[in-house]
Amino acid sequence: MTRWHTGARAGLAALFTLCSLCLAQAPADDAAAKALAAAQTRLDKARDLLSSGQPKAVLEQLAEVKRDTTLPIWVQVQASLYEGRAQYALEDYKAAVAACVKVVELTSVPAGQLDWPQRPEAMLLLADARRAAGLASSARDTYRELVDRAPHSHERMDAARSLIYMDLDDGNLDPAAKAVDAYVKAFPWDQEAPRLIEDLAREYQSRGKPVQAIERFGQVQRDYAGSESAWASRRPLVDALLANKQNDEALAALEQLLTIRPEMLVVADATGAKADLLVTKGDVPGALALLEATITRYADCYVGQQLRLQKADIRRAAGDLTGAVADLTKLLADFPQPYWQVITLRGLINTYRAQKDWDKAEDTADALAKLTAGTPTAAQALLEKAQIQFQADRKRAAGITLDRLIATYKGAPYVSYATQFKNEWK
Repeated sequence: MTRWHTGARAGLAALFTLCSLCLAQAPADDAAAKALAAAQTRLDKARDLLSSGQPKAVLEQLAEVKRDTTLPIWVQVQASLYEGRAQYALEDYKAAVAACVKVVELTSVPAGQLDWPQRPEAMLLLADARRAAGLASSARDTYRELVDRAPHSHERMDAARSLIYMDLDDGNLDPAAKAVDAYVKAFPWDQEAPRLIEDLAREYQSRGKPVQAIERFGQVQRDYAGSESAWASRRPLVDALLANKQNDEALAALEQLLTIRPEMLVVADATGAKADLLVTKGDVPGALALLEATITRYADCYVGQQLRLQKADIRRAAGDLTGAVADLTKLLADFPQPYWQVITLRGLINTYRAQKDWDKAEDTADALAKLTAGTPTAAQALLEKAQIQFQADRKRAAGITLDRLIATYKGAPYVSYATQFKNEWK
């Protein structure tokens, strides 16, 4: 995954950590206000500790919060969610299940009312913990409930992929293949789509089905040229061709393999790490020059495109917003496939917002919403478009965008946030 891709949802979480439902629950007196402030400080610390991989310290931070039963329900929800994530990281899946069940119970609402924004995340973690604990049947039920209840959440995409991998693990290749095809059709731009096809192909190969393996490896290389999975599938494709006694085709594939530069992964990884280190030492020009040299060397490989994204990221962080826009715009022109477009458009939105170029930021968010229409990414893009309009003091336009989101999409978290923002921005 690229840093633009992995940062999209993290950035959204940072923007929307506290929903307006939570903010509305103001403490009644000074003592309650102090208790709430202390709890919020502990929650913030717990969040940071989770991000830095310190789950035991997270539980220590949450102990005091959990003891105070007078705190607002949203504090209990967030504390239990962090507890579930920490227990999962510690591989105490029984405790993780218990914490997530509490979140689900606390966020239960009558039929017809909006779900809490945290509910999809809690349901996904609950399903993952049940799966890890060996409770396959209840895990499947929870994944399916999540897909049904929050169809326009990113967590439902995670749930759909998990169901596919459960079928693959069980050797249920026919339903897995149908689910992969449905997923790729619905989300052709998703960064996980080519990996799903690749893993399905590998499973066919491991179970003695070379014809199906060849078909799927070919699909990855045809539909996701330039992706990591397209490169990774070249060698196993040779094995599948040999197993199917297609020796001439295997020979041709091997000739292609000989053109692959086996050092590229090591060089690209070292380049990215060194560039980041140079930035920390204040040598941004040196970092950019290093990246450009490796990008030129591997211009036709996926690692080259990932380094181009890193280069734009470094420019943006260094305040060279014009340079970042130029890098991303060129990448968008060079690789117009949806697979790369979604990543690049996300980077452009962030950069235009940093420039306070509200017109271009709004147009780019709208383009992302149109490209991914009917999906969680489109719902997220519309929510961000409304935020951009609000920041640009276009409150009426922001309200129209929120209405469009609410009318088109369903469930937490994005419709929940849109409804809350609409009430706040009146």
